Amino acid sequence: MEFLYHPLFLFFLSVSFLFLILKIIKKEKVEYNFIFGMYRTEKGLGWIKRLSEKKFWEHYEKISFYLGIFMIIISFLLVLYGIIKVQPSFVPLIPGTEIKGIQIPLFETIIAIFITAFIHEISHAILLFKNNLSVKNWGFFFLGPFLGAFVEPNEDELKDYNEKKKISIFSAGSSTNLIFGGILFIIVFILLSILPNVGKSYLIITGTIPNTSAYYLNISPGEKIISINGIEVKTIKELNNILSRYKPGDTVLLETNKSVYNITLIEKNGKAIMGVYLVQVYETRLNYLIYLLGWIGMINIGIGIANMLPIYPLDGGRALESLLRLRFNKERSRKITIYISALTILLILINISFLFI
Repeated sequence: MEFLYHPLFLFFLSVSFLFLILKIIKKEKVEYNFIFGMYRTEKGLGWIKRLSEKKFWEHYEKISFYLGIFMIIISFLLVLYGIIKVQPSFVPLIPGTEIKGIQIPLFETIIAIFITAFIHEISHAILLFKNNLSVKNWGFFFLGPFLGAFVEPNEDELKDYNEKKKISIFSAGSSTNLIFGGILFIIVFILLSILPNVGKSYLIITGTIPNTSAYYLNISPGEKIISINGIEVKTIKELNNILSRYKPGDTVLLETNKSVYNITLIEKNGKAIMGVYLVQVYETRLNYLIYLLGWIGMINIGIGIANMLPIYPLDGGRALESLLRLRFNKERSRKITIYISALTILLILINISFLFI
C-alpha cells in the first residue's frame, strides 16, 4: 500500500479531483472518469487566430515543412541506431522512475511534458488558422498523472487539402518543440559558462531498495552523500563513475552527513549499484531553474522527435502519408504508410525490450 503515499499518485489524485470539479461546473464541456479527463473550450481561439496573421508564420510554414521531413528520417534512424547498439533509443517517459541509471524527476518532468504539449498544440492551431482552416476547440486533458493539451481541427477540411501545406501543419508542433528545446539548451549552456557558482549540487538519499545491504543498514531518507571510499561525490555522474570501478558483491564505504556505512554493492542492468534511491539537489534557486530548463529542453526535443516517428496516426505518420501522396494515389499512399508504421512499431518494441536486458 506504499504507492498510496507516493508523490506521483498523490499528484494524480489532485489532478483527478480538479477535473471532477470542472465537470461539475462546466458540465458538457468536460469529459471525466477517474483516470482520464478532458476540458474543451472555444475561449482563446481568437488570440491564436490573430497571432496566425503575423507574416512570420509564412516563413515558419516552410521551416516546418523541411524540419518535419528531417525529423521523420532522424526518428527512424534513431530506432535503427538503438537496435544496432542494443540500447533503447525510445523509452517510456514515466516521471519519478529510473531508466538505465537515469533518474527521471517527478514534478520537473510533469511540468516539462505539459509545456511541451501546450506549445506543440498551439503551433498546430496557428498554422491551421494561417491556412484559413477551422479549429473546433482546444483545451487540456489528463491521463493518469500526465497533463497535456490538444487542438481539434476540422478533419473534413483537411482530407483533400494541399498535401504540402498539410505536411507543414502536421509537423508544426514537433518543429516548435525541436526549436524551443534547442534554444533552452543554448540558454543553459550560456548560463553555466558565465556564472561561476552555477551547477553546485549534492545527492540526497530518498530511500533504499528492499532486501539490500543498504536497506538493512537503516539508512534514513534525507541523508546527504558526502563521499564514496573517501572520494567526494556531488552529482549522479560522479557517483556512477566511481561505482563503475567496482563489481556487484564488492563493499564500499559510504559517508553521509549523519554516519558512515559499509555497503555491499548489488547488480542492476549489469552494473554495480548501492541499492539506494537518489535525487540530485541544487544549492540555489538559479541552479534549480537551470536544472528545470534543461529538462524542459530535453523533453521538448525528445517528444518532438518521437512524435514524428513514421507511425500513423502520430503527426509523423500523417505527414509521411501526405508526403507519399505527392507521388502516389491515396490508396497506395495509405498502404505504404501502414506498412512503414507496422515496421516502425516492431522496431520500437525491440528497442524497448533492451530495457530488460
